[in-house]
Amino acid sequence: MDGKPDPLAEEILQYVRSKVQQHSVKIEVETMDKADNFLGSIFHNRTNLAVDLLQQGYASIFGFSAAKSPYSKDLYEAEKQAKAQRKGIWKDWSAASIAHGCARCGKGCFMWC
Repeated sequence: MDGKPDPLAEEILQYVRSKVQQHSVKIEVETMDKADNFLGSIFHNRTNLAVDLLQQGYASIFGFSAAKSPYSKDLYEAEKQAKAQRKGIWKDWSAASIAHGCARCGKGCFMWC
């Protein structure tokens, strides 16, 4: 990161707040990681928040967690759609950028660091 705030940060924050703040949500714990942290999903109005954020282009998949999720197929499909539609963080993305590393830092992290 270059120390500058992400231009989408405030938009994403407001979006998430509109979905979950002062709303009823369902939390589904799916597993735990090596450090005993819970991994799971949050639902609002029966919509998986992670899938929703991916569809909006407001998130990218963290492969380790997604692979363990029963919603893995939905997560990957949502990200694929956002990339194809160039939504949110995928606005300037191209498949060729993978060969050059992360679009933000230029290193080999292959995700939005």
